[in-house]
Amino acid sequence: MHAEEAVLDASIWVVICADLNRLEKTLDILGHDHALKRNSFTAGKVLSIFDAALAAENMVLTAESLGLGSVFLSIVEEASEVSRILRLPRGVLPIALLCIGEPDERPPRRPRLPLEVVLHTDEYRETSKEELFSYLKRADETLKLENYYVKYTGRQYSHAMDLKLKTEHSRERGKWNSALTKFIRRVGFGI
Repeated sequence: MHAEEAVLDASIWVVICADLNRLEKTLDILGHDHALKRNSFTAGKVLSIFDAALAAENMVLTAESLGLGSVFLSIVEEASEVSRILRLPRGVLPIALLCIGEPDERPPRRPRLPLEVVLHTDEYRETSKEELFSYLKRADETLKLENYYVKYTGRQYSHAMDLKLKTEHSRERGKWNSALTKFIRRVGFGI
């Protein structure tokens, strides 16, 4: 099933948003001269995105405990349109779409970076090129075994190619990034 089909078949769609609008209104009601008025509450912006992600993860865990499936889809590229459609006020930033419903499969665990690469003790340890190449090789082997990319995107390529396609610099991506940056500033999340 492609991502589009998963979305259409989902019983519930939840647009995950970071919300500073409510805090700003509360502070205004209290008569505070607060940092949000000056668009200078960087820590609050970061924490609101973090809070939204935590809430979303709790929704996923709850859905799973009830036997439901879920999938996150990035809506970053469509954030402005989603905001318009849902009439989101300034201070509310849509960051993801969470689809919840009856699972049509129980996919195997996706490849993850090894614990020693992501868990640091006392200080940060740079990941070696060898560790990254080893991970990419294991990820490709695992994803090919389950025909992951063909199954979910209709395309055949490697994990490394998927990363490259998502992050490549191009004129089109530059325009999109510029538009996204303007939108994020317009809704009060510019950092």
